[in-house]
Order: sequence, then C-alpha cells, then structure tokens
Amino acid sequence: MASTTAPRHFSERQIFALAAIVAAGAITGFLIEIKLRIGGDFVAVAVTDIGETLAGLTAAAACAYAARQSGGRLRMAWSLLSGSAFSWSLGGVIWSIQEVGLGVPPTPPSASDIGYLAAIPLAAAGILALPAAPNRTNRWRAVLDGAVVAGALIFVAWTVGLSSAYLNSPIVGLGRAITMAYPAADILLVTLLVLIVPRSRRLLRVSLVLLLAAYLANMVADTLYLYSALGGSYGTLGSLLDTGWVIGYLLIALAALWPARAAPPDGVDLPVELWQLAMPWLGVVAVMVATGVVSASGRDFDFGSTVLGISVAVLFLASQGLMLGDSVRLIKASRLAEAQLKESSTLLREVISRAPLGIARIDMNMRVVDANPRLCTLLAAPEVLLLNSQVMDYLPPDQLAMQVDKFAALFDGSAEAIEGETEVRRMDGTNTWLRWTVTAIRRANGKIDYYLAMLEDFSAKHEMEEAAASNLAESERLNKLKSEFLSMVSHEFRTALTGIQGYSEILNTQEVTPEEVKEFSGDINADSLRLNRMITEMLDLDRIESRRITMHMAPLDLNLVLRDQVERAQITTTKHVLKTDLDTSLPLVDGDSDRILQVVANLLSNAIKYSPGAGEIVVTSRAVGESVEVSVRDHGQGIPPEFRSKIFGRYERYEGGGKSQVVGTGLGLAIAQQIIQLHKGRIWVDSTVGAGSEFHFTLPVSVPAAVTTPLSQNASAVAAGVR
Repeated sequence: MASTTAPRHFSERQIFALAAIVAAGAITGFLIEIKLRIGGDFVAVAVTDIGETLAGLTAAAACAYAARQSGGRLRMAWSLLSGSAFSWSLGGVIWSIQEVGLGVPPTPPSASDIGYLAAIPLAAAGILALPAAPNRTNRWRAVLDGAVVAGALIFVAWTVGLSSAYLNSPIVGLGRAITMAYPAADILLVTLLVLIVPRSRRLLRVSLVLLLAAYLANMVADTLYLYSALGGSYGTLGSLLDTGWVIGYLLIALAALWPARAAPPDGVDLPVELWQLAMPWLGVVAVMVATGVVSASGRDFDFGSTVLGISVAVLFLASQGLMLGDSVRLIKASRLAEAQLKESSTLLREVISRAPLGIARIDMNMRVVDANPRLCTLLAAPEVLLLNSQVMDYLPPDQLAMQVDKFAALFDGSAEAIEGETEVRRMDGTNTWLRWTVTAIRRANGKIDYYLAMLEDFSAKHEMEEAAASNLAESERLNKLKSEFLSMVSHEFRTALTGIQGYSEILNTQEVTPEEVKEFSGDINADSLRLNRMITEMLDLDRIESRRITMHMAPLDLNLVLRDQVERAQITTTKHVLKTDLDTSLPLVDGDSDRILQVVANLLSNAIKYSPGAGEIVVTSRAVGESVEVSVRDHGQGIPPEFRSKIFGRYERYEGGGKSQVVGTGLGLAIAQQIIQLHKGRIWVDSTVGAGSEFHFTLPVSVPAAVTTPLSQNASAVAAGVR
C-alpha cells in the first residue's frame, strides 16, 4: 500500500527567512558574474540587465501579494509600491531589449526612462499611503521637506564638482536632467521614509526599515550611475554599481514578505519631533554653507547653481508656509479644545460639588487629597481638616481590620473596585453608616495613580434594615412564645376540663356521701374559676390593646385596696407571710378600682408563685410628688437582667428552675402594664437573682375636680356615687 504524507505548511516568518536566503544567494551570484564575467561579456551583460529586471519583477510580485493579504491603507501602499516596481521593471525590459537584443546601449533620454521615471511618483505615493505616514497637509509638507533635502544635496554636489561633469557630459539636453532626477528622487523617498519609520508600530517597522535600506541602495546606485553616465564611463558591460538596484528591489520584496498584515488605525497624526522639523533647515544650512564656500573661493555662480538655490528656497518657503498654516490651525484647535476642556472641567466641578454622593480622591498612602462638599457634610469635617487626613482615622477600631482586608484586593491588583457598608466615626465624635465604592484609577503604564471613592449616607437604610431584622426576630420570638402559650393554655384547659369532667362523672354515676359531694363540688368550682380566669385574661388583654375597654375612673383610697388584696392573698397560702407598710397620709388617686384590684392581685399572686421556698412578702405605699407609688417585694428566685426588659411582654414567663411548679398564661404582667399605662402611671421591676424581686407601679394623685376623659366618660357620676 502506498503511503501518503500530508503537505507541509510554512509560517510567514519561515517564508520570509527562506526568501532572505534566496535573495542573498541571488545577490552573491550577481556580484560573482559581474566580477568574473563567467561565460563572456555577452553573458555578463545579459545577467546584469535581466537580473535587474527580474529583481524588479520579484519586488512587484511580492508587493502585490502583500497588498492582497493586507487591508486599509496598507493594501493601498503595497499596491502602489507594486506598481512602482513593475514600472521600473518595464523600463529594465526596454533597456535589456535595446542593449542585449539589439546591441545598442540606450542613451538618455530613451524609451526605458519612461518606465524608470513613472516608478518615482508611484513609489512616493505608496510610501505616503503607509499607515504611519502623515495625514492631509502634513503629507505635502513631508514631500516638500524631502524635496528641500534632495535639492540641497544636489546643490552641494553641484558646487563641489557635479557642475563640471554636468556641463561637460556627452549626454545633452533633457538626458542630463533625467539622469540627475533619479538620485534626487531617491533622496526624496529616503527622506520620507526617515520621517515615517519612527512613527510606525513595531511589527510594521521591520518592513519600513527594509524599504529604507532598499531606497538607500537605489540612491547609491543612481548616484554612481549619475557620475559615471555624465563622465561617459558607464559602459555596456556595467559595473558593481548595478548591484545596488538588485539589492534595492530584492529588499523591497523582503519588506513586502515580512508578516505585518494587520492595518493599524488610520487618521491619527503623531506629534512631530524636533529633528523632523530640523531636516529642511539642515538642507538650507547646507546650501548656505556651500554658497559661502563658493563665494569665499571667488568663483561665480553659474545658471545651474542659481536655479538649484532658488528651487531650494522656494521649496523651503512653501514647506514653512504649510507649517505656519498647520501651526495656526493647531493654535485655533488648541484654543477651542482648551475652551471646551475648561467648559467641561467647570461642568464636572459643578457636578461633583453638587453631587448627592460624597466623592474623594485618595492617594497611595490612603490620604484624602481632594473631596467635594457633600463628603465634608457626611464626615462633619471642614475641608481644610479633611484634606490630607488618613482614611483609617474615620474607621472605628472594631471596623478597622475588616476594612483593611477589603482594601488588600485593591493593593495587590486582584480587584479594580471594591464596595461595602461600614460605620464611620465623624469628626464631631458621632458615628454614621456609609455605603461606599472605591475604584483604582490607573496611569497609561498600568500603575495605580490614585483611588476614587464615592460614599452615600446609609444611616436611614441601615436603621431600617436593622429595625426590619429586629422586627423579624421579635416576630419570630413572639410566634414561638405564642406557640408555647397555646400549648400551655391547651394543657391548662385540658387539666381543668379533665377535673370537671371526672368529678361530674363520679357524681353522676356513683353513690357519694354529702361530704364527698361538697369536696367534689369545691374542686369543680376551683377548676371552673381557673378556666374563667384564663379566658378573662386573654379577653382583657385583647380589649385593652385594641382600646375597646371602658375605664370607670373615680377617686380611690389605694390603702384600702392593698389591705383587702393582702388579706385575700394570705388565705391562699400558709407558707408565706404577707405584710403591709402603708403610708397613712396617702392621698386619693384617680383610678378604676376593679382594674387596680386586678393589678395588685396579679403582683401578689406572682410573688407567692415565684417564692416557692416561702418567705416574707411586703406591700408598701408612699406618696412621691404628684403620684402614689406601690411596691410588692418578695424573697423568691429573682429575675436575670437580660429578662427584665421582656417581663412585661405578652406570653413572657420567667420560669427559672421551677417550670413545672408555676401555673399561668404569661399575660398577667402584660395586662398589668396596660392598665397602669391607661391610668397614666408607670410599672417596673427591681430584682436580684437569688434575693427576690420588687415590682413598683405609680398612679397620679386625684385632682379636686372630676375629670372626664375619652376612656372614662361617666367618671364624674361614679365619683359622685362614691362620695
């Protein structure tokens, strides 16, 4: 079976390297043939003429290939350079036909000069079409500068001997001018490339350097041809100078094959360097020096030197005129841009100064270097104190480490911007919450220049979020308490109902003695009262909180209420001793006697329940300003500090270690608080864990005249009835 091998594909750089090797071999072979005349004079002439033509055609083909592979201005440039090389090759073909085929060496002007001369403007246009070339009027100024340099060099050459060779040349008329045009054009092309190469991008610069070397080789060859042709020494066998054209066009071919196909952006003029502006001046200085030398030697200026000098002067003035026009346009554009920049800067300053956000510029040492008025307001800091202050000075100690960790992402470059919310310490000593964003602003080289910070007052939103979170937690806590309350109430209801049902069933189905009937009836009554109390407490709290309760306000002797409730409570316990310490001069208070009785009864009941180890319970009363204060002190287990703020909430019961011994709904103190508040009084607790608790409430002293309130519309009638 025959094996197949996949074709090898060469990269563009490999193709370029191969082409460079082939070009070096061709140049070497060309030099050897010219020097050794291998095969005789006819072969040497044929190799010289045809070799130059083939070099030009190779350059034309390579430039055409580069144009096809490129885009934009680069395609246009390679197309024009291809046309220039092809035109020069046509001139070479005509020259070869005349010299090799017909055996008649061409004498300028000849038909071959048409192709050679046509290549010059095409080459100039191709160079000016390169992406790195100047735009618009700068392009014409570059051409004029190149012409000034070319004219100056020819003027200098004319004064040092070219004039005698020109005037004594066997070539007559237009032929001498055409012969001089070739090196002058080469100087122009070289000058253009010298101006363009520094403006180019690195990848394209290799091609431009090769082009510059190519036209330098052509310039050397054309210059040597000029002197040898004017002196009549350029023969049909040629010389080593012919190698310059071969080298030049093969270098153009290599420039086209260098892999630089991406077209850089068009239409951007780079700043003009000082040395670029100095080039035409250097040409003028060279002309002036040559003129001075001629004058010092006592020689007269001939017609040719005069024409050349005037031409250089005219070209220089035209170049400077264009530069002056460019300068005027640049000044106008600069002033317009300056005005627009000033307007934009003013607008930007206004926007920043009136922005609702605090804006700051922070340097690499975390110092505030610029700030808007809003930031001064947010931090309660005058601008003179805010500037140059450290950012960390505004962070509370507990926030410092966390914020430093966040900024680490900016310092190490892992993040371009960070954001967060933090509490800050204002300069007036108060604290506030700010939401902030910090962005790294970089220089053109990628290094961080400064940080831009934007801050927003987040206090209200933070308080709302905290309140929402607190409300949610409170709601969840109340739901939990409600579930526990329902569980407890269900247990209490079932316990009471089980007792009532059991005793009722015994009385209904069994024979019982009168004593047992009395005992069972008492238990049934106790369970019924227990159910009634729980239901009443739930309904009372609901009516009080919804303001659907009517208070029957009247002057009330609080000591009578306290003695009565102490006596009733003492009957319910044999383990506790209830005492009173009452102020005998206690003034009357305005109150609803039934509701005040309910409050006192609840406090005494709690004192007994939460003092399981017996002990003394003391009830006191005393006058305090315009109020009367009542206290109930026990020696029970006490209430922890963290529970005191919740003890008056609904469903709250502090059970401590006696959970199974305490019976109740957890609504008593909530009801007591609502009743006291409806009386415009206050209720609170002082407690020491392990030593007992002391509950206090106050009621306002009764005023001499009856007072009618929305909650006590019949208070006057009740008061009159009491009296």
